[in-house]
Amino acid sequence: METSQLIVLQDVADKLTSIGVDYMLTGSMAGFIYAMPRMTRDIDIVIKIFHTNKEKIINAFKNDYGVSEEDIDFALQHNLMFNFFHKGTKAKVDFIVQKRTEYRLNEFDRRKFFESETYKGYVVSKEDLIISKVEWAKDSFSEQQKIDIKYLLQTGVDEQYLRHWLSELNLSEIFNKLAYE
Repeated sequence: METSQLIVLQDVADKLTSIGVDYMLTGSMAGFIYAMPRMTRDIDIVIKIFHTNKEKIINAFKNDYGVSEEDIDFALQHNLMFNFFHKGTKAKVDFIVQKRTEYRLNEFDRRKFFESETYKGYVVSKEDLIISKVEWAKDSFSEQQKIDIKYLLQTGVDEQYLRHWLSELNLSEIFNKLAYE
């Protein structure tokens, strides 16, 4: 992982914390937090953003990041994601608008606070990271997602929770192919 990415990650976490916006790291960098070595170009952050706190976010980031209010509005309207680019490093931060489904709300409630020399902030749980990776891989059966899932499983997970939500989300069959074949 590049040092500049870690610096940007911490800056994002610090800015969101300072303005009281809930967030969690997800994606490959979350895997990196769980000691899963992998190169990644993006920083993926699930964020609780609403029209009511949008201005606080823009104001916190506009000096150091390329920020587009139009992109944020579109993401809010369509429940998608928007990107900021750090002006100094060109690191890309993908802000994923938190979905309001039962599972995604539960996932956010289970986020973990992580503290190390390189990152101090919230990160998705291992189980929920696995579920997201299964969702991402369901169309492509990506070899990288398969490797990531197997690695995360080896580090120990709450199997009951994992199986429950894989079943609820109709992902059990895909998970079994990715994890055990």
